[in-house]
Amino acid sequence: MPPSYRNAIYIPVILFYIPALFGSGFLTWHHGWRSSEIWFVMVTFSLTRLVGASLQLSTIVNPDSYGLARGAAVCAVDGLSPLLFVALGIVGRLQDIVNKTEKTRFTFRDYRLLYLLLTVAMILISVGYAGVTKDEIRNGIRDHSSVSVAAAIMYIISYAGILYGTVSMVLYHLPEVEQGERRLLLMLAISQPLLFIRTLYMCLDVLGNRVKFSPFSGSVTAFLCMALIEEAIVVAMYQAAGFSLRVRSKEEIEQAKKNRHDNGGHRRIESDVELNGQR
Repeated sequence: MPPSYRNAIYIPVILFYIPALFGSGFLTWHHGWRSSEIWFVMVTFSLTRLVGASLQLSTIVNPDSYGLARGAAVCAVDGLSPLLFVALGIVGRLQDIVNKTEKTRFTFRDYRLLYLLLTVAMILISVGYAGVTKDEIRNGIRDHSSVSVAAAIMYIISYAGILYGTVSMVLYHLPEVEQGERRLLLMLAISQPLLFIRTLYMCLDVLGNRVKFSPFSGSVTAFLCMALIEEAIVVAMYQAAGFSLRVRSKEEIEQAKKNRHDNGGHRRIESDVELNGQR
């Protein structure tokens, strides 16, 4: 018996994310644990996609298993959080570079706020889908809980913040970005329309209550063209940029963390300049 359309799309997912998993693992090792938050998130995302695809394909031989279907559904939903975390992490890396010479318009306070917002959104969306029933897996969720709606709103705000951080880097801080890091900034900028489509797909499901855009029971074509393809392209672009990045030294990483703790250190720098000017 040939696999259904929904099952068939998960075959290339497995073929793509196996090398993506090894690539992310290598980047985590290559850049060192201290500066590998970006690549480690991609490791976990690749694992999630592989587990979800395996569970979905397992339903071919056991189509009546609620456990397999529920596991595949939960994995299918969790695609936006990791991508936004990675994009935010890239913005943060670029911040560290620019803040060596000048203050960025997208501040460290903005970064922390978005990180917290994304974390809460990820937890809420997981809670919102945790109790999905067998009927909802087959027919979709027609009325999402307030928890899921709140998470969707947080995702929109988070994406808007990441977009602002990306645009500000391109428009105002491009000369300060090191030559080797500009490829990463380019990939971040190119990925923004793809992240928008992925965010829109989630919003049409959760906020619009349009079952067609449910990742586990809606249109397979919509899921493929508005979620899976975008995710794969973003992962491929970020990894391609990651292989070309220089490895930051331990001292540089520690200084970047210190700058973040001091809100970039610019208050201290500005105070020193004023004192020196008075002298």
